[in-house]
Amino acid sequence: MNRFAMLLAALLLPLAAHAGDSGDTQVQFERNVSGQIEIAPDGSVSDYSLDSELGLPEVTAALHEQIGEWRFEPILVDGKPVAAQANMNVQLALVPLDDERMAFRIERVAFGSPGRTARMAPPRYPDSALRERVAGKVTLVLKLDDDGGVERVHVERVDLERSTQSESRKEHWREVFAAAATRAARKWRFEPGARLGGEPLASSIRVPVEFVINTGVAAADRWRAYEPGPYQPAPWARPDADAAAHIAGLKDGDVQPLDSPFRLLEDVVGSFL
Repeated sequence: MNRFAMLLAALLLPLAAHAGDSGDTQVQFERNVSGQIEIAPDGSVSDYSLDSELGLPEVTAALHEQIGEWRFEPILVDGKPVAAQANMNVQLALVPLDDERMAFRIERVAFGSPGRTARMAPPRYPDSALRERVAGKVTLVLKLDDDGGVERVHVERVDLERSTQSESRKEHWREVFAAAATRAARKWRFEPGARLGGEPLASSIRVPVEFVINTGVAAADRWRAYEPGPYQPAPWARPDADAAAHIAGLKDGDVQPLDSPFRLLEDVVGSFL
């Protein structure tokens, strides 16, 4: 193993994907890098910053070089290009190139994700579900105003941990979890994730809400098998052909922007650092 691979192993990057029930032992290590980016009226990157470094000088330098070369479609307000600022999230995956070498690959980029605030009390775990030890994950789509307040709440999907219950009982628990998540979300407030021409941007976001019974196992270390519920797209959001994959990939605490005005001229997903 070369020095670079040994250093990667020593860093013990968070394990983000585990082997499945099929016996496949392949694992994938992921790292999310957040920051802020400023985009000039012509779509070039005028400035950016990262909230944390990777701890690997070569990889960090390569990421900085890539971000500086990104080009966006000009962002228009009233038909005129404007400068814009946005929160930025880059998801990196550590993948093998061959038996000796590994490298970081860009798996996903997102711009304009609103920030969570202290005014986001989690929902109360429904007493009936707690008594019967039922767990689930509610995926919400929220329409935010330009101050980060929640204007509308839509339940996109409710997934339950696998069980042998009847379909009618599963539907009951989906309704119970959906109601609890919706009540809490209506009171939430976010920090605006982007500004266009200096003005905060109203947006729609996808947010997961997990109802998990504490078993003494850390949330990040527990494997969960969710049974997807029926999918209901938000009536005001643009259709998402990859919604199932996006919902499955969301973890508790994630915020995924929808209908983002920030579009790269060249797709960077899949490129290596």
